[in-house]
Amino acid sequence: MGPRTDRTEAWMLRLALAAITVLATTCGRPASAGRRHLVPTDRNGLRSSAAPPPSPSAAGFDDPVAVAADDEGRVWVANYRSDTLLGFDAADLMQRRGAVHVSPARSVSTPGGPNQTAIDRMGWVWLADWDANTVSAYRPPDLASPSPRRAVVLSGPEIGSPTDLAFDHGGNLWVANQATGRILEYGARQIRHTGSPRPLASLALDGAGKGTPEAIAFDRNGRLWISDYYRDRLTVVGPDALQGNGPVTPLLEIRLPA
Repeated sequence: MGPRTDRTEAWMLRLALAAITVLATTCGRPASAGRRHLVPTDRNGLRSSAAPPPSPSAAGFDDPVAVAADDEGRVWVANYRSDTLLGFDAADLMQRRGAVHVSPARSVSTPGGPNQTAIDRMGWVWLADWDANTVSAYRPPDLASPSPRRAVVLSGPEIGSPTDLAFDHGGNLWVANQATGRILEYGARQIRHTGSPRPLASLALDGAGKGTPEAIAFDRNGRLWISDYYRDRLTVVGPDALQGNGPVTPLLEIRLPA
C-alpha cells in the first residue's frame, strides 16, 4: 500500500501544481494588457463575437474612456464599447448639481473603438481609434451630423492600439501606442491630410517592447510625461530627447514606495 499511496500523493501534487500554473497564467497581466482587456477580444485585439454588439444610436455612456472640453465649453465623451462620441453643451451643464440626467446635444457614431480624445488649437476633435489602429479627426461643423465624415485619418505600421494623444506647444501631435510600444510625433502640417505620413519622431522607452505607454502629457517646460502601464511607473522625457528614432532614456522615473 505504501508505494501506491506515494504515487497517488505524487499524482495529486502534480495536479495541484498544474492548476496553480493555469490560474497564474489566466489571472496574471498579459504583456499587452491594457484597459481594453475588459472587452472580449480575439487574438488580433479586435472585439470577439462574445462582446456585446455596439449600439451607435444609443445616446448613453457605454465604457466611457476619455473626456475633453473645447473652447466653447462643450464636453466630449468617447465611449469605447458603443463606438460613440457624445457632446454636452455648456448651457445644458450650467447650474447642475448632484446626480442628474442630461441628454447629450450631439451623439456621433465613430468607427474603430475610440480610446482617447483630444482637441487641437483649431477646435478639431481627435480620437485614438484603438480597434482600427488609426487616429482620426473631426471638424466642429461636421459633428452636427450623427454620422460625420472624418476630416483626417492617420494610419501606418507604427500606429498600433493607440492609447493616448497629446499636442505639444508647436501644435505637433504625439500618439502613444500600446501594441507597438512606441510614441510617435506628427508635424502640425502632416496631420491636416489623410494618409500614412512618416513620423517626425518614433520613440521607445528603454528600447522597443519594454515599455507600454498608456497616457502622455506635456508640461509647460516641454517635457513629456508618460505613464507606463505594464511596468507600473511614471517617466519623464526631456525636450532634447524628443527627436529622432529609437530608444530613449527617461530624465526621471517615478515609482511609488513598496
